[in-house]
Amino acid sequence: MQTSLAQLRSGWRGSSSRIATAILLLGLVMRLVTSLWLVPAWEQRAGLASTPDHYPNLALSLIDRHELGYLNEGASPTTIRGPGYPLWLAAGMACGFADTRWLGIWTALPMIVLTALFAVWLAHRLGARYALLFAGVVLLHPLPAFISARTMSDEFYAALGLAAVWGWVVARSASSARTRWLLVIGCGALVSLQLLTRSTGLVTMGAIFVFTLSTWRSAWRELTLFALLALTPALVWSVRSSQLEGRPVFVHSLAAYNFWYGEALDRLPLDDSRGRNHQLAVE
Repeated sequence: MQTSLAQLRSGWRGSSSRIATAILLLGLVMRLVTSLWLVPAWEQRAGLASTPDHYPNLALSLIDRHELGYLNEGASPTTIRGPGYPLWLAAGMACGFADTRWLGIWTALPMIVLTALFAVWLAHRLGARYALLFAGVVLLHPLPAFISARTMSDEFYAALGLAAVWGWVVARSASSARTRWLLVIGCGALVSLQLLTRSTGLVTMGAIFVFTLSTWRSAWRELTLFALLALTPALVWSVRSSQLEGRPVFVHSLAAYNFWYGEALDRLPLDDSRGRNHQLAVE
């Protein structure tokens, strides 16, 4: 009996390792092709800039000036974005990913690694075919690959939210108190970074609260610590943004910007073939 259990454990570890390795390689190859070849070629044909949201400038501003700003291309400091994703790009630049094409791969790394880990977890519970199906949908879908290759924050933001929700579900069934508290702390840190990336990280917090109140009602201490860890950095940054704006702002003023940008586009003519209305709307 002991021998058979040992063989099962050894076989499971080997299977998990193969699944994780295959998914990591699949994700890296997909993103290398997209970031280094497909997207740059498309941008060149379309005559478009490679970083439409100028996040690398924000990262360089954090490194050079120790403030969140657009250097010589816009407001410095700025309240239009949060510091979460620029901090991740700054870390990538510090690791040598200075070229925007390689920053696109750096952007995708959290989701690639998370997909491999989550797929192993799924394989353990539902089987390898479900794990590989999940990984295929996440890593082979062209939209997140395209967005990350242009150094936009959408996939990074999604990876933080998925990791936090998954970590909280695992914490619910953790076998030891130490593991449970470590997972709670990790989830709080993930959501805090997600909130600093986009204020809509509050939706992730809401999902965790709903799950807890419906299935884990005794976890009021865990929920309190999680909320404190998740909200404190965002509230501190909100004070900074509110002082710069002269009005209450939660993390950043992107929501107001998007609303008025949409209003401006709605009032401008629709037959704009050269993108001039974009600049007019920004102004």
